[in-house]
Amino acid sequence: MVEWIFLLRDITKPITLMGYTMITVVLTADVCLFYSMYRFLNDFKDLAFLLTTSGIAIIVNQKMYVMYTMNHSVHRIIEEVNIILERTSKHPDQANEMHKGMKVFGLAYKVIYLSYRLTVILMLSSSMAASIYTNEKNLIIGHVVPYFDHKTTPGYEINYVFHLCQLYICLVIVLSFDICFYGHIFIACSHKLAMIHYFHELDRLTEESDDVSHNEEIEECLKGLITEHQSHVIFMTNLADFTSMSNFTVLSSSMCSIIFTIYVLIEFFWVPGFVFIVPLITQLMVFGAVGTVYVIYAELYEAAIYNCKWYALPPRAQKALAFILMMSQSPILVTVGGYAPLDLQAFVACMKTCYSVTMMLLNREK
Repeated sequence: MVEWIFLLRDITKPITLMGYTMITVVLTADVCLFYSMYRFLNDFKDLAFLLTTSGIAIIVNQKMYVMYTMNHSVHRIIEEVNIILERTSKHPDQANEMHKGMKVFGLAYKVIYLSYRLTVILMLSSSMAASIYTNEKNLIIGHVVPYFDHKTTPGYEINYVFHLCQLYICLVIVLSFDICFYGHIFIACSHKLAMIHYFHELDRLTEESDDVSHNEEIEECLKGLITEHQSHVIFMTNLADFTSMSNFTVLSSSMCSIIFTIYVLIEFFWVPGFVFIVPLITQLMVFGAVGTVYVIYAELYEAAIYNCKWYALPPRAQKALAFILMMSQSPILVTVGGYAPLDLQAFVACMKTCYSVTMMLLNREK
């Protein structure tokens, strides 16, 4: 669980040695990136190769910045989740739903961990295979270390080792953020399902009670529902604040990398690009799919309000349900920089833009 070291650190204490190491490596990579842009101005092939991986550098910088400057949001998210788990543990049906969400959280960690590690391994192996096949010195990432010629020995070896260090640090940063994002989205979906059980309980109480106007159990059920709804709003507000700008950066930077990777693939047949472009597109699709899943669960929660026997409740309870319905009709969603919801429509829009810009680049001389 190295990935959680600095994400869950005590924000009242100074940054640890591991944290300073991460910051140093990432900032050094930024210097190498700008140096490489200047160096490859007259070499379009190397410049295009550089631009394919520059998007990842921007993503890592943004995620590291958010984690160190908005660490309080993560602590509030985890604190709110613990409160929700403690409350729902008193109700078997709700506890079962939250338990499923935590199991999915653990599964998401394993899937993300393995997929990212596999991507790094494939990038390493493909660059080595390309070097052997073409008898050229191919790097993993597009930028180079200043003053070391990456086409000769020992400059190539120095650049390669530095790229390995960068990949490890980038893996830790990206894993930390994505596990936090995906895992808590699934917990939010489970919390929606847990709250639906309150409506089932209200239906049961209205059927069993002859006089609902003074039923204390109905009052307690409504109090619990309102408490959970307010807690969910706090939870999703913090999650949206924590991920909003990072989602925008991930989408825009991934689009740039996809565009240049496709261009390099077609123009120069860059073999590692096949390994590089698939995770980028998959990441965008998963981003949109996860956002869409939460929207579906939010709609299920809204439908549960409509379907409950609200007409059999006393006027005061009906007013409370009307307030909850009004709030559920405008749920707090994870967004792309606050401009648009993060869903599959955003993914389709990104792919359309990538196609249009790529065609423009490929036809620039025609």
